[in-house]
Amino acid sequence: MDYLSWVIVLFGAELVSGLSSSMAWRQQQLPRLLVVLLLLRLFYQRQQAGLPVQLHHAHEAGWLIPSDEWSQIMGFLEQERLVSRTGQAWVLSRDLGSYSLDQLLVRNPWPLGEPEQLPAQFAEPWYPAFRAAVLQWQQARQQLFGQSLAHWLAMA
Repeated sequence: MDYLSWVIVLFGAELVSGLSSSMAWRQQQLPRLLVVLLLLRLFYQRQQAGLPVQLHHAHEAGWLIPSDEWSQIMGFLEQERLVSRTGQAWVLSRDLGSYSLDQLLVRNPWPLGEPEQLPAQFAEPWYPAFRAAVLQWQQARQQLFGQSLAHWLAMA
């Protein structure tokens, strides 16, 4: 009976831990595209060392991604032929030099959103240049497409 009680207690503790890490992750409210970029960076770094990637490697890097979100992202990356599954792990299966950020922006199913939704600071070396490019992109988009629909549709 004591054994069963401890199993129940440990199961409950594990469940609460999983739920709290999932909620903490979701409270960061990062656009999914940023999560994809974080994971691609992890894949790239581990590929340089000849190592595969599993969900727990993202957790060890400080990104407590819930397993359902991990599965969705891996599905997209696999569809794009950026990663491949090897047993219980994943590996980068494409040279990232042959896949542009523009391709990722266009093909990913998760919109980036407005630049205001991006964190002002983010502890990734690529992030300041990425955020600046997104701001420039927004300004160019507004310049090119800022006219009303009536203006565009009245053109003959």
